[in-house]
Amino acid sequence: MKVYLYDPETGCYQGEDFTDAPLLSDSPAATSCSTTVAPPPYAPGVVPVFKHTKQRWELESVWTLKTRT
Repeated sequence: MKVYLYDPETGCYQGEDFTDAPLLSDSPAATSCSTTVAPPPYAPGVVPVFKHTKQRWELESVWTLKTRT
């Protein structure tokens, strides 16, 4: 099963990993910072950000993310 990783603080997409479905809860990839929901396609200058409370990805501009810090 493919899982999608995101940063615990920002929600920014960090890549993907694979895990066995029965072992999902025991896998290092299956942390609180992963989801089975695939991020949407995105263009340069845009980053998928996982909204944990909504259980979905939202696209945000890199500029918006830089101004938050």
